[in-house]
Amino acid sequence: MSLGELARCALDASGLIELLIRHQPVGAGSDPAVRTAHRRALEALRQAAESAQSPFGIGLAGELSAGKSLLLGLLLGLP
Repeated sequence: MSLGELARCALDASGLIELLIRHQPVGAGSDPAVRTAHRRALEALRQAAESAQSPFGIGLAGELSAGKSLLLGLLLGLP
């Protein structure tokens, strides 16, 4: 997954979090299983969004002309 795709996923997760917060199942008439599933989905999306926005490091080692720059470019979504 490229960094651009990762950023889009983080943005999508943020949008879904907002949607779930606005449409929470509440009240005595709501199904407890639905409330539990809603709460778990919201927590999973929060963790995914946080993880996608966290910085990370990549270390590469290899011989000259082994393709390190090509690999890094592919990981970053560069041509």
